Amino acid sequence: MRARVLAVVTAAVGSVVAGGGVATAAPAVCAPPEVSIAGVRHYEGSEGGTKSFAFTVTMAPPEAGCPTTGSVRYRTVDGSADAGQDYVAATSTLSWTTPGPRVVAVQVARDDAYEPDETFTVELFGARGVTIAADTATATVLNDDASALGIGVVVAVPAGGICWWPSDHCTIPVHLNTIARAPVTLSLRTVDGTAVGGKDYVPIKKQVVTIPTGADHVDVPVELLSGAAPGQYFGVEITDVNAGTIGVARGRVTLREG
Repeated sequence: MRARVLAVVTAAVGSVVAGGGVATAAPAVCAPPEVSIAGVRHYEGSEGGTKSFAFTVTMAPPEAGCPTTGSVRYRTVDGSADAGQDYVAATSTLSWTTPGPRVVAVQVARDDAYEPDETFTVELFGARGVTIAADTATATVLNDDASALGIGVVVAVPAGGICWWPSDHCTIPVHLNTIARAPVTLSLRTVDGTAVGGKDYVPIKKQVVTIPTGADHVDVPVELLSGAAPGQYFGVEITDVNAGTIGVARGRVTLREG
């Protein structure tokens, strides 16, 4: 009876073979997970300092039961953009002990001088415990400054806007003077006039607004409250634009009956 019980337990974890031996399953063979890097495309920005260009490095999900550990090195390589002048050279190591993306942040110089679009690349190398599927990615630094023959990227709000009352909402358009070739972000806030925030409308303290690639404007909604009345007005201001310059930074929005 004791021998029969032992045979049953052993069969649950392996296979009984001729002669009473047990064959165990072969361990899983784990292929190294693949990592790859994606390119970025941003405006360079103005008024000095730097802005961060973030490259995302992803690891493909490993097979079930296989580890997610590994590392890879990276380095920047000049294209038409030169390290030390247009961006800050970077090299380091990315490591994984758990799944998830990693970020390579490269600082790009902001300036006010017109120049053609520029590029540089980030290369992955020195893989340990992983396989590199896509080893290079390109950063495109888009010019947003004015040339001698034209103007650069300019962001503006209308100097005089209208909200129609008694509608319970209105929109504030934020315009570019061109089609965005990369996302343009800015901060927008409302300022009380004869219309008072919290009584006549829902104020915007500081909202990040994005004009997406391929667009030339975005409409920012403002909710009107029951205290609103025709003839009242409130102000709107934009700041902290990430590309180009601000043309009209402040505007007035007036409530009209319609």
